[in-house]
Amino acid sequence: MRQDTWYFAYGSNLDTVRKEMRTGTIRECHVAKLAGYRLAFNKQGRNGEVYANLVASPTEEVLGVVYYCSEQAIQELDRCEGVASGHYRRCSLEVETLDGRRRLNADVYIAEPEFTCEETTPSEQYLSHILRGARTHQLPSSYLRMIQIRAGRESCGEGKRLWRSHIVDEGLHDSWLGALNALKAFDLISICEGHTTEQRNALRSMPHVNLRIKPNLLSAATRRIIEGPTADLPLPESKYLTSQSRWTMEFSRRLAPRRGQQSPMYKDDVVVRIVSTSAFDSQFGQSIVIDWFGHIVPELQKYDSDLFETLSSDGSLHPAPG
Repeated sequence: MRQDTWYFAYGSNLDTVRKEMRTGTIRECHVAKLAGYRLAFNKQGRNGEVYANLVASPTEEVLGVVYYCSEQAIQELDRCEGVASGHYRRCSLEVETLDGRRRLNADVYIAEPEFTCEETTPSEQYLSHILRGARTHQLPSSYLRMIQIRAGRESCGEGKRLWRSHIVDEGLHDSWLGALNALKAFDLISICEGHTTEQRNALRSMPHVNLRIKPNLLSAATRRIIEGPTADLPLPESKYLTSQSRWTMEFSRRLAPRRGQQSPMYKDDVVVRIVSTSAFDSQFGQSIVIDWFGHIVPELQKYDSDLFETLSSDGSLHPAPG
């Protein structure tokens, strides 16, 4: 007899009312993410209807909910998803709860290729189940907007596209975005391919990346900045970067008094900014972007790895808050 198992919902079964109508009372559920896929509306149904599906995409991820289900509930889901007739296949994939505390093997439904079509817009009724469920489970507002864009209800804007739930410049490659979002010492604040502006030397005319030291490394970084020589937290030295980029590190500290605390509390921030010295222009813009990011991403990965080793080696590494 099959044991109870986890089921990862990313489409209309995000709606708990719909899920309970199909399989009964929900016993346990958690918001989770599935890496290596993106949400797509390309599952072909009857009468021109289209449904949600997962499409492999190595650097992206899908948010959803894992429900703890009985064997009977999974059998009912198989029936609803048309597994026997070949519409969806059920497979087991690893998901991670959004708080990062648990990794779970979960059943996931993916459309079979012969029942897929070009991505298009789902019906309002079907989309409403997804959005209602996403709001009920408090998925990030950026993810809700991503759903609307994938469903053709909103637009990214000229020169923009979706990556995960972010709206990014269309010239930025998935591999760059994936690498910069996987850094160990830094969180990515923003990334830009550069844009044609009236002021050629304006920041937005140049490719650039802004990074912030992760919360669990912040105390080690600020201690080195405040107590040690600046060489304790050096920026990379590279002939390529020296001639093509401007690197800056910004440290800020503000007083954050707390009631009942005798000693002052501080809120620190360490930001690294890397800006290309070559502005984007209409004639050579894309070649500049490809050349610059093609060099800067590997340099940043090396710098990130070295900095993580330096900051974590002093014994002050601790879990990030929250």
